[in-house]
Amino acid sequence: MNRKQRRGKGRREGCVQQVAIQQARRKWLGKTVQFDLHQGLGIQLGKVVSVSNGGDVVVECLPGYDGVVPSLMMSLGFVDQTLMLVDK
Repeated sequence: MNRKQRRGKGRREGCVQQVAIQQARRKWLGKTVQFDLHQGLGIQLGKVVSVSNGGDVVVECLPGYDGVVPSLMMSLGFVDQTLMLVDK
């Protein structure tokens, strides 16, 4: 693969990642979610407060659920298998 092909591939991958980040922002940002970290804490509630340009998702736990884990951060690849939207 020559330099021009590698550069084009990198641009395409960057565009795909940006599309995924924008979709995640529309789906998760500002929403109340529930999750279980499998550490004996049970189901916790939180609110997605940030989706960075790098694909990091930040969830702040709601009052009453913020004892041991006040917030958590995960990469975009783990969001769909970790978080569940809560209807409110």
